[in-house]
Amino acid sequence: MKQYFEKLTSLITQLRNKMHLHGAVVSIAQKTVFILIAILIGLWLALNFTLPVGAIMSIINKPLFERDYGLEVESLGYFPLKTVSLEDGTFTQKGETVFTFSELSYSPSLWGILTGSGSGEVQLDNISGQDNYIDATFSLGEFPCYDVVMEDIPLNFLSKLNGDPDASLRGDIDGQIEFCSVEAPLPAKSKKRKRTSRKPARNVEGEFAFSLHDIVFKGKVPTPMGKLDIGRIVFGNINFSGTLEKKSLEIKKFSIDGVFGVTITGDIRLNLRNIATSRLNLSISMEIKDEKAVKKNPSLTTVLSFLTQYQDRKNKKMYHFDLKGTLSSPSMQKSRKINRNKRPSSRKKKTSKRR
Repeated sequence: MKQYFEKLTSLITQLRNKMHLHGAVVSIAQKTVFILIAILIGLWLALNFTLPVGAIMSIINKPLFERDYGLEVESLGYFPLKTVSLEDGTFTQKGETVFTFSELSYSPSLWGILTGSGSGEVQLDNISGQDNYIDATFSLGEFPCYDVVMEDIPLNFLSKLNGDPDASLRGDIDGQIEFCSVEAPLPAKSKKRKRTSRKPARNVEGEFAFSLHDIVFKGKVPTPMGKLDIGRIVFGNINFSGTLEKKSLEIKKFSIDGVFGVTITGDIRLNLRNIATSRLNLSISMEIKDEKAVKKNPSLTTVLSFLTQYQDRKNKKMYHFDLKGTLSSPSMQKSRKINRNKRPSSRKKKTSKRR
């Protein structure tokens, strides 16, 4: 079994080295990937060697324990067509419950069984006692593909998973994300060259759509001046959809309907080798929809005071600005769209006076 632990450690190290961007979202993504890999290796071994529950759980928990995580289950189930499941489980961090589930199952595809690639389907049901699920289908190989569907997934465990006692997030999320690794087109100059034994360059293509319901954030957020306590903010409902193609993440729709009404359009030019240097090209419009809630929150009032230069001249509840720069160092600018709209009108007035 030692070789499987060595492979797991090596894979985690590679993933950590590739993800240079720091922050809560990436931290949660890294921890989630680590946990899933540890569990899948244990389930894969159960399928191939029909190991007892104690042996499987020791394989899963050995790398988890090293990071203060743990997984407890009531039973391990085997089903026809090589399906294995962990039933009535509890995932813990430093001995405290992060979330529970009724069943976590892994079913390799026929192709996955024949090739030994591990391709198949993973499903997690009844998270934290709710009627919900996450269903992930993946096809591995030279150009892997992934399809993840989720319904009514509670977000409160994300704060626990991130280990940040200063912030909490409540609400549910539905959505789907599909993405595949595809062969990148060859540059025009290299088409005439003879093919070499090098691995083909890859791009990632896909699409996603998420709906978040009744989102409430409470606590502190990081700023250049340190953590700022913004109290309790009701974000309400959030809808987010877009496509990923040719190293560009295009936002088709991003809207927030709560204390603030927010719409975001534009794209993010991704640098997959160093996500932190990905370029932002986003236009943001924000409207204050609940003035009483904002006035009750001193931190929000302070933040809005810094945004007065982006305030709409006619509607003081509206703010417009562009977000440029990189993910690691974003910068706010006055909206170009608004500036362009103002220029023609001023030019017309000048020409009419001359006449």
